[in-house]
Amino acid sequence: MRKEIVSVIGLGFVGFPTACILASKKNFFKVIGIDKNIKKIRDEKISSINKNLKLFEDQKLNDISKKVIKNNKIYFSNKIENIKNSDVILVCINFDFKKDESQQLKDLKYFFSNLSKYLKKKSIVIVETTLPPGTCDKIILPTIQSNLNKREFNINDIYFCYSFERVMPGKHYAKSIIDNYKCFAGMNKISGKKCKSFLRKYINYRKYPLYEFDNLIDCETAKILENSYRAINIAFIDEWTRFSFENNVKLNKVIDAIKLRNSHSNIMRPGLGVGGYCLTKDPEFINFSVKKIFKNKLNFPITNLSTQINKNMIFSSIKFIKDRVKNLSSKKILILGASYKDNVSDIRESPSITLFKKLNKIKIKCHLHDPITKKEDNEKFKIMSELPDLKNFDLIFFCVKHDYYKKINLKKFSKKPIYFDLNCVLDNRQKDYMTKNNFKLEVLGGR
Repeated sequence: MRKEIVSVIGLGFVGFPTACILASKKNFFKVIGIDKNIKKIRDEKISSINKNLKLFEDQKLNDISKKVIKNNKIYFSNKIENIKNSDVILVCINFDFKKDESQQLKDLKYFFSNLSKYLKKKSIVIVETTLPPGTCDKIILPTIQSNLNKREFNINDIYFCYSFERVMPGKHYAKSIIDNYKCFAGMNKISGKKCKSFLRKYINYRKYPLYEFDNLIDCETAKILENSYRAINIAFIDEWTRFSFENNVKLNKVIDAIKLRNSHSNIMRPGLGVGGYCLTKDPEFINFSVKKIFKNKLNFPITNLSTQINKNMIFSSIKFIKDRVKNLSSKKILILGASYKDNVSDIRESPSITLFKKLNKIKIKCHLHDPITKKEDNEKFKIMSELPDLKNFDLIFFCVKHDYYKKINLKKFSKKPIYFDLNCVLDNRQKDYMTKNNFKLEVLGGR
């Protein structure tokens, strides 16, 4: 059986692990990995794998990537023309429409103009990049069509699909790609059929059925609405957090009671706020859609307000701390956890880093510890990978729910500092131990 040639363009958090998983499927795919900064990919990712270093928190993904890299199952390149013989092209590069909108639009058009020069007939283009609703129909497809015309191709000579990613770095990185509910849509029925056939070759679709949309804009909207909903849910709890410590309400107890109802089980808890690459930007994409693509005057006041609240949510934690500590500027502080999410090394848009920066800005000396963040990030922010002697600090903030902190031996902790749980890091057993043994413990949202 002839192997399908699959090009994965963009070898970042989505593209690289996806390329490795595809390359691991015997007798299915011949994989080409394309990235404009291929030297960085070789120096960092491929080099780490060849040196038997742990590249991912997920051991399954480490094993997969190690096997395919050492057996040369992926051909790496920085040249987009290498897609010319590809049957399937996965587009996994990022376009951040909350920054310079005009430049992002130019970059988007340029990329797909360039891509169109090398597409062969009957190839399948699957865009996995998060996009503002309407981008495929109004920008990408007209750009591709215009350039295919120059080659005497028709848009129907290719198959175009959109299938947003739900990839989640961490302990279940590979699972988030293989064992996840994948949504997709084609520009027409045959494109949808081709996309479905391809996805079924590497996704566990029997357990996690594929969800097909009738059109591209519905699929684009699903990703933006999904992340907007979660961002709103996080923002919603902030005003109740402020209410709780102003009026001595044990908000976590209140939430425990509410969560007993299945219909309310996903209510968020008090915390530092939104982090990571998706939730911090995706809700704002709808503004680009209505303004630049559809050119109408629709407003999204709740979504936009949630974005603003989440940006300032860190100040709720700072106020909580200041209300409980006199002469904060004289204290030596240790922040436990620097990544944006538990058991993930990624620090992009991390609330812990934001807290660190805000406190340093007002001349409050802080130190960061994280057991799994990457060497380059550790050097940039002077993040300690080894836990320092806690008695050397006045205040210690639990900020990220890493397994490391959940399993930490509290018997070795000093009773000198004041401990703050700012992100529901400690479980009831740990909090009970600290209380019974006269540790000074403050919990955002109460116990």
